[in-house]
Amino acid sequence: VPGGSTTTTTPGEARQVTTTTQVEMNRTDVMSAGQQQNATQTGAQTYTVPQTTTSTEYTPATTTTTPAPYIPQTVRCMASTITPEPAVKPSNAPKKESTDLIGIVGDALAGEEVFVPNGLRMAGIYYGQGGASIEFQDHKAIVGCNVTRDDNPYTVAFRNGEVMVNVEGAGAPLAFKLNLDGTLVGNGATIPIYGQKVVGKNREGDPVYGSSSDTCAYGTLSPPGENSATTVTPPRANERVASPISNARPAPPVTTTAVGSLVILNGFSGENPNRFGNVSLIVVKQSFEDILRNAGFGKATTRQSAIANWGELCRAQSPRCKQGIDAMKDSYQRMIKLGPNGNVSFNNVPAQTMWLVAIVPYGNQHFVWNLRADVRAGTNSITFDKSNLAVVY
Repeated sequence: VPGGSTTTTTPGEARQVTTTTQVEMNRTDVMSAGQQQNATQTGAQTYTVPQTTTSTEYTPATTTTTPAPYIPQTVRCMASTITPEPAVKPSNAPKKESTDLIGIVGDALAGEEVFVPNGLRMAGIYYGQGGASIEFQDHKAIVGCNVTRDDNPYTVAFRNGEVMVNVEGAGAPLAFKLNLDGTLVGNGATIPIYGQKVVGKNREGDPVYGSSSDTCAYGTLSPPGENSATTVTPPRANERVASPISNARPAPPVTTTAVGSLVILNGFSGENPNRFGNVSLIVVKQSFEDILRNAGFGKATTRQSAIANWGELCRAQSPRCKQGIDAMKDSYQRMIKLGPNGNVSFNNVPAQTMWLVAIVPYGNQHFVWNLRADVRAGTNSITFDKSNLAVVY
């Protein structure tokens, strides 16, 4: 639960300020004031004389309220029969194009809307003999046969006392029984797989895909690791190919087995309206500054940041504003929706480094943050406040 907040007060202070100004005098006033040695003649009968005054300036006290990280709390609920709500597939109706910047961000990065059925899901890669493999993700199964990959929907169901996994459309439907030892057991049928494989790279070094087909038998498939009941050698490194990325979001980064918690805090609590309430953060694999600089938003003749240059174009409503958002696509991972108070907390986050980009409209301006988040074992927190602001436009 939210842990409340802490308030820090910085006391005000008084300091002496000395100011020197130039006062214009005529010759008579200069002589009577005894300022001949300091006077500078500016006309036939006029002079300027330095005049020093001392005053006291007061800095008012400031109060900062910072939300505390979430704290543990135990509550009790009655656990009875729990049924999944019906999942709603995305509409095929064309979306209305956004005109505001935040809408443009969502349109540019959302890519193809995916449908994830409620209920049981599989995860991880399972390997079989002869180059057969299946990689399970939340919304699809990537059926592999040597270098050929094909994306397919799948379901997990409990029938007649057994857990059954059904992959649809992979040449012919594939049905597997999930054993207690973690293996998937199929009927060993030989299935032709029609999909894609990597055929080269483009000038940016990204893979280029072409049509491919192959035939494999899908009998027993096992996840790699010590707990596998059968010993299966995964394909060699140069044989394993990522899922085709056309019409798909970029794959998540490779992470280690270490996990930690991540708390994202709003450093502007107390505002009305709350500028971070229900805001969506953009998670990318590299700094937004580097993304924009690689996309040509940096100026060689100035030390101004690429984010600042991009912000100037957005303020001027230049078409290049959207090009800066489009440049995020290859690095985009996901969106994080903050709560109504602008905070959110996650547990069991794989150890990784990512950047959190916030583009927050407030008043007549847009505030942009580009914060690096290093998730390590244990508790990790990051606060969005005015001290780590990237640019305002």
